[in-house]
Amino acid sequence: DKEIERQKQLVVQCRAEQAKDKELSSDNLIKMRRQLAESGKQVSALKAENAQLKQREKEIKRQKQLVGRENIELKKQLKLRDKEIKRQKQLVVQYRANPTKDQELAANNTIKLLQHLAESAKQIKALTDENTQLKEKIKELEAR
Repeated sequence: DKEIERQKQLVVQCRAEQAKDKELSSDNLIKMRRQLAESGKQVSALKAENAQLKQREKEIKRQKQLVGRENIELKKQLKLRDKEIKRQKQLVVQYRANPTKDQELAANNTIKLLQHLAESAKQIKALTDENTQLKEKIKELEAR
């Protein structure tokens, strides 16, 4: 009888422990499900962030290509301008080294014009002097 009683107590204890284990397992299962749900949310957030990063990466790559094309175009324009500057410098050097007939004619005409101006200045001076003398003679005649 004692043995049966002891075995009954053991069975009751076992069942209590199983119930306790079942309860703990149930709590653990609930916790694990919550953690799994949270992990799922985190994975979704990371996937969304990854998609945004990939999109931004594409945009940056496209911008780099545009800037690269623009740089190539600007370099072409610079080369053309450098060629034009060089050509114009050569023209200036050539112009200075070989005066043209037009330049010589302009220089000669300028010299003639300056000579005429000098001659005109002399004539004006002479006329001014003569005018002054005539005014003095008029004053003398009026005074008599």
